[in-house]
Amino acid sequence: MLDDSMLDHLFACAKKDSYFFELIIRRIYEAVLSAGDTAVDGGACAGIHTFPMAKRIGATGRVHAVEAHPLHARELAKKVAAKSLKQITIHAVALANEAGISEFVCVKTHPSRSGLRKLDLSHLRVPTETENVQVIRMRLDDLLPTSALSWRFCKLDLEGGEYHALMGGSSAIEKHKPFIVFENGRDIAAGAYGYTRDEWFALFDRLGYAVFDLFGRPFTPASWRGGRRIPWYSMAVGRNSRDVDFITNTVPGLLQHVLDEYGEPSSRYATQNWWKLGDLPASKSAT
Repeated sequence: MLDDSMLDHLFACAKKDSYFFELIIRRIYEAVLSAGDTAVDGGACAGIHTFPMAKRIGATGRVHAVEAHPLHARELAKKVAAKSLKQITIHAVALANEAGISEFVCVKTHPSRSGLRKLDLSHLRVPTETENVQVIRMRLDDLLPTSALSWRFCKLDLEGGEYHALMGGSSAIEKHKPFIVFENGRDIAAGAYGYTRDEWFALFDRLGYAVFDLFGRPFTPASWRGGRRIPWYSMAVGRNSRDVDFITNTVPGLLQHVLDEYGEPSSRYATQNWWKLGDLPASKSAT
């Protein structure tokens, strides 16, 4: 059960360390993925999730690492080649709801904030400098080969483009029912990408998905305006799937495990130790 004290601790850690939510996401897919599975890392950037995913699914699995930013895609390709990880396929494209060519906004001062649309970044301490480049748009439905028989997990961090990426993967999502973790910018993303709250929830209804926030609480229309007490990542799973039980019964214990390994909010454990983290130990479902 997520009480106020635990909630305060989670947000305190996230405020001190930008990698903290990423650590939660990593521990979730490490618990969900198995050898031979297929995973999608949408917005792979430097590969902080690509490589742990590849380790988890092994040589018989497949990680589709998608990165539209040209520099990030090239650097990631070099890392993958150096490690000889043949289970990773890199796609230097932008995920969208239709194929084509688009302008991509590269934020020079904050590359990880780059995307298909320009977001309001006035809250950042350093003034932003941007340049537009042309990139290929691709739908998830076209990116995943028909041989992806076990698409088990999908992470999307597309700086507001998650809604359109999910629309472009609707057929594959309905077929495979992957566990999805994605950035949820709510009004900020909806305003920049031209959709409404009602359209956002209608998409998940059509897909037959239940939506939760990253802490395992149901994400409802009331949560959309939930302020700062809502993490900026959400989870979506098939409404009648085993993943609902996982979120209900296992995620609370997993959150406590992350807090235990992270320590106090001032320690910046995730940033300092990301590449040194060991495997997720076997954990009992919370009751």
